[in-house]
This record gives sequence, C-alpha cells and structure tokens, in this order.
Amino acid sequence: MLRVSLASRFLRQIDLLYPDWLHVLTPDGHLQGVDDQTNKFFDVVQNNHARSVDDRVMPFLKAEDPGMEVFPMVNNFNAPIGWGTSRDF
Repeated sequence: MLRVSLASRFLRQIDLLYPDWLHVLTPDGHLQGVDDQTNKFFDVVQNNHARSVDDRVMPFLKAEDPGMEVFPMVNNFNAPIGWGTSRDF
C-alpha cells in the first residue's frame, strides 16, 4: 500500500500509479474491493451504484495535485487461495 508519508516525499517523481484496488475472484465476475478496516472483500457495484474503493489515496492526490495519472489494476488474486486459473473462470 502506498503510504502517505512516502508519497509526500517522492510525490513529484511518480508519473503513473497502479493501485491494487479491484479484484475479480468469482466465476460470475463480481468486481470487488477490500475494506481497509476489516480487510474483507465487498462488491464494488451495489444496487447499480459504484462504491468507492479508496478513501485515502485519491483525496490526498487531489489535494496535492501532482499531475499523476491513476490506473487501478484489476486482478484475480485471493491471498488464501492464490491466483485464479482459467478453469476457475
């Protein structure tokens, strides 16, 4: 995870940020995020509305305005199980 103190120190040297915020872990393709407080997965889309997956990094970047582009990564890694395989999907 990108720490704010580290980001403050080197912020102007980072052009692109690829945060690990989005996960597809089930065969039905639900896009999930991880709650920072509980470390549990949640559905990003709930009742046809997208829920925020980050409450710290983006507000910090908006306040500092470093001109950095952010491209959230989507992965299929689940720590207890490991990487998804083609047979899983």
